[in-house]
Amino acid sequence: METKKFNFGDKVFDIRYGWGTVIDDNYSRHYPICVSFDKLEAHSYTKEGKFEITDINPILSHIEYSTQSEYPKQQLNEDDKLCAGLNQSANIIFQNNKEKGFWDNERNVGELLMLVVSELGEAMEAHRKGRFANGHSIGSLYDTWKEWFENHYKDSFEDEICDAVIRLLDLSAGLGIDLEKHINEKVKYNKLRERLHGKKY
Repeated sequence: METKKFNFGDKVFDIRYGWGTVIDDNYSRHYPICVSFDKLEAHSYTKEGKFEITDINPILSHIEYSTQSEYPKQQLNEDDKLCAGLNQSANIIFQNNKEKGFWDNERNVGELLMLVVSELGEAMEAHRKGRFANGHSIGSLYDTWKEWFENHYKDSFEDEICDAVIRLLDLSAGLGIDLEKHINEKVKYNKLRERLHGKKY
């Protein structure tokens, strides 16, 4: 049975609202944690404590903190798994690329790896030129989301990093690699290695 991070009755902290109490830990499918704050309406969170499911970092904590960068880091237990859902993401990307015709013929692994390298090279050039994503709201300047993306995200440093990751995930799914399993085994092994893994840098 999965151990819940936040449970009914817990005292929790959100940097924006202060201390509150978990009044429901099964509120909804995607936002099961419902917290009541003093003199404010209740707010719901993901099981990890994120305010929005798309947020990178959680905001709900059992410990008070003053800035988002000071959010208490949780130590992984031996049974905790990293990258949950990564295989599913890889398969979705793989299926999308199949539909676009990229897997109509047998792929060359060396070529696929070099395409990842090429994306990293493009990321380096974007960084050198100061080309970063600019997430302004769509507003009335653009008729479509595609046009907005091409003007604010495409060919940016973030975009090229994403391209490299997408290519790696596509490659892994195409070759049937269980990324979740191998990443967790590798991280477990790395924890046993010496400082800097015995290298100078």
